[in-house]
This record gives sequence, C-alpha cells and structure tokens, in this order.
Amino acid sequence: MVTCRYSNGDRYFGSWKENMRHGHGCMRSGSVSSAAATVYIGEWLSDKKCGYGVQDEILKYAKNNLFNVSII
Repeated sequence: MVTCRYSNGDRYFGSWKENMRHGHGCMRSGSVSSAAATVYIGEWLSDKKCGYGVQDEILKYAKNNLFNVSII
C-alpha cells in the first residue's frame, strides 16, 4: 500500500504496481469545500478505474455504484 499526493492536492491510497494505481485503492479529488470534491473507492487496472467501485460526490450528496466499469 502506498500514499501518493499529487501537486493539485488529490490523494491516492492503495495498491501500486509499476508506478501506476493498480488493485484496490481510494482516490480523493478536490478539496472538501470545492464543488468538484469526490472520493472513489474501488478497483484500478494500469492507472485506470476498472472493475467494481463507488464514487461519492461529496457536496452533491450523490453516490454512484460502479460495477464492471472499464475506463481504458
């Protein structure tokens, strides 16, 4: 497991393989007070969301269950 902080403030905590998000992990994007604040918890394949995951848009109180999603 690794923790990665990006220059734009986003954070990733989870599995890592060959310098890419790979396996199970959590990605926090945007600040809590920003309109674009989201949290994705789920599967990654070669740095892309892939498989089962849940994306929560914090200020919109919206939760999306993603199943077998492949963004490759």
